[in-house]
Amino acid sequence: MTAVVALFPFDKNNIALKLDLAANHVNDDPTIALTKCRTLLEEILKKLDQAEGYGLNERITSLNGQISDTIVTQMHFIRKMGNIGTHASSDANKQSCSQCIASLISVICWFYNIKNTLPTLELVESKLTLESEIPVAKKILRARFFIADEIYKTWSKIAILTSDGSLYNEYLHFMNPRTFKCEGINFIQFQVSEFSFGSDEHGHGYQSLREVTQEQAQEFKLTRQHNWVADYLDKLCLK
Repeated sequence: MTAVVALFPFDKNNIALKLDLAANHVNDDPTIALTKCRTLLEEILKKLDQAEGYGLNERITSLNGQISDTIVTQMHFIRKMGNIGTHASSDANKQSCSQCIASLISVICWFYNIKNTLPTLELVESKLTLESEIPVAKKILRARFFIADEIYKTWSKIAILTSDGSLYNEYLHFMNPRTFKCEGINFIQFQVSEFSFGSDEHGHGYQSLREVTQEQAQEFKLTRQHNWVADYLDKLCLK
């Protein structure tokens, strides 16, 4: 996503980094990429005074006649494609993600009055399919990766969230190896603000998470323990 970063040579709430994170999921998990595009669109609309209403559809529709029809169309496309991510549809693919990210770039460029130098893609909406309609044989375990950076005297941690709703971590507690596992987490909608490490040992969560790519997680150096990510993925038959 070098071209994206070049478009936004400034820090607008880490807009380029958020786009880059969405793009990093295009190959390994398109549904996550689509959901992140929709979330970023929601952030932009919250800053837009002309947008009125409660739901995303209502807020976008309220812009009719106030802004470019092309931008409104792009917003609706991102919203509809984001629904695919939210419902974990099997229709999510690289093409739909690329179109969604290109549309989001157009909206961001319009919002910040930046010249968009990227090519325009034809918008083709995929058919929505709810996760409950997907045959069990097609449901494949997926993973998201997080790092909890060192804080106070607590060393850094790595955490993996799998699509079965399990957040897993291996860490040292007074030099004794321990594992942490939290069940029942929504894989698609989980946000880093919803969880922090520390409540088990200290009574309150204080070590927050940040989402990273699989490569970043596997290359991250832990203090006095080996990086267990590859071993854990092998155990789950993931690559």
